[in-house]
Amino acid sequence: MIKKLDNRGWGFSTFIAFIGVFILAIILITIGAIRMGIGSKDAPPSNIPITTVSPTPTSPSSPEEDYQAQISEYRDQVEEVAVMVVEEYGDNWDGQQLTYTVSDFIEANYLNKLEIAGNLCTGYVVVSKTDSKINYQVYLQWGSLYTTDGYQAELDKAVL
Repeated sequence: MIKKLDNRGWGFSTFIAFIGVFILAIILITIGAIRMGIGSKDAPPSNIPITTVSPTPTSPSSPEEDYQAQISEYRDQVEEVAVMVVEEYGDNWDGQQLTYTVSDFIEANYLNKLEIAGNLCTGYVVVSKTDSKINYQVYLQWGSLYTTDGYQAELDKAVL
């Protein structure tokens, strides 16, 4: 027996089924985007305007001048930006170890390029969580001028 159409449009059960399929599609798209790295938690967000914190690099008054004070200042700035990013987006952090590179911060306009005696800075920050304490380890390299102990080039994606 064939059911005659009554020209009343969709029924309530058809509407609920359509909404269910729509919500399932959104969930699958979100899972796929996360697996592809879109919206990754490791990359700092680039859509928020933040003023840069890097001072204009200064040149030493003599070749013998020690760069340790400037290196220490730059290390503190890189750590400060990492702290800011983790605090801002810490709600989405599941406690896994994160690695932010200096080039990530420069690309996102969190830092200006760091330079000492013509050597551009590369490096990264490793953020880890022990119990409820967050640890920041900064590893920097300025060509042959300076390299932090423990620096691993494979963790750094230098964009110069």
